[in-house]
Amino acid sequence: MENIGRVLAYLDEQGFAENTIVVYISIKVFYLGEHGWYDKRFCMKNPFPCLLVIRYPAGVEGGQVRDELVMNLDFAPTFLDYAGVDIPEDMQGESMRTIWGGYICPRVEKKRILQLL
Repeated sequence: MENIGRVLAYLDEQGFAENTIVVYISIKVFYLGEHGWYDKRFCMKNPFPCLLVIRYPAGVEGGQVRDELVMNLDFAPTFLDYAGVDIPEDMQGESMRTIWGGYICPRVEKKRILQLL
C-alpha cells in the first residue's frame, strides 16, 4: 500500500490528480488448499475477497466502502463513460460510474444476480 501512496503523491505534486483515474486491484483467485485444490482454474468462489481501490477526485467521492459486485469486464465501459465516449452496445460489462456515484441501476443489479446463477 505504501507504493500506492507514492503514486498518488506524485500525481498530486504534478497536478494530474484531478484528471486521472487510479485503479488498484488485488485479485486473489489462486487456491492454496481450499476445497483440496492448489490451482486457479476452478469456478468455485474463492474465500478471499478482491480489493478494488479507486481514486478520481473529479468524479468519485473519497472514503467510500462499497460492497457491490463488479467484474474486470466493467473497467473498459467505465473508462469510456468517464471519457465521454459512447459505450458500444455489444461491449460486455457495465460502467461503474453509477456505483461510484452512490446508486446502482436496477438493470445492472439484475444482470449481476443472473450471472451468479
